[in-house]
Amino acid sequence: MSKIKKSHSGKSAIVYIVIAVLCMAVLFSFGVGVFFRILYIDVEGAIVHSPEDIISASELEIGSGMLSFNVQDTQLKVREDKPLIHEVTISRVLPNRILIEIYESIPFAAVEHNDGTLIIDSSGRILEIARAASSGLIEIRGFEAIAPQEGSVLRTDAGEQSRLTHLIDIMRAMQSTGIYDRVTFLDVTSIARVFFDFDEIRIDLGAPDNVMHKLSRLESALNDMRAPGERGRFDMSHSVTWHWLPE
Repeated sequence: MSKIKKSHSGKSAIVYIVIAVLCMAVLFSFGVGVFFRILYIDVEGAIVHSPEDIISASELEIGSGMLSFNVQDTQLKVREDKPLIHEVTISRVLPNRILIEIYESIPFAAVEHNDGTLIIDSSGRILEIARAASSGLIEIRGFEAIAPQEGSVLRTDAGEQSRLTHLIDIMRAMQSTGIYDRVTFLDVTSIARVFFDFDEIRIDLGAPDNVMHKLSRLESALNDMRAPGERGRFDMSHSVTWHWLPE
């Protein structure tokens, strides 16, 4: 008789445990559904775009579930909808806030193309295909893009990939060293002899090796070799010695 009672009590304990687990699951689901709702969507870092435009592109809505969307998919939606955005990070700040951090691309240079002027950032990504020439940006000469698309990186023929690689390296170096706003054109017609102008002085860069080193020392080297106001050309094509060639 005692064995039968023990058997019944053991089964009852299992039933109670199962019921308790189910109740907890229901309560958790109810809590997530009721309490973890989006009440705030904050956008940081947007300059070109308005916060409302960013939120609209994300398709997030006040009142929807905090856990009902995929972060990576939502970030991709924003980037695809807004080509000027270089990077977007979306974070859940529990219990009810979404933070969207925006890193916008900056128009850096212009490349002429049959379809119009390609406005690109320093990484070679096409921000806009403009129908008219753009002023105030570095004019890229000697580069031919193929099948340009807004939001995509510049593309060229298979045999011209090294030219594209060097172009992007030089643009990034110009941005990193801060000289880009004093440059009006960059000519990559010949990879063996790249040149550009800096404060209306022609700079012969030569082959684009050690480009970061060269551009970081450009202004100080010019000041050491050039008389104030003197016009001429600065030859940096040699890796060891550079030459100021006055007119």
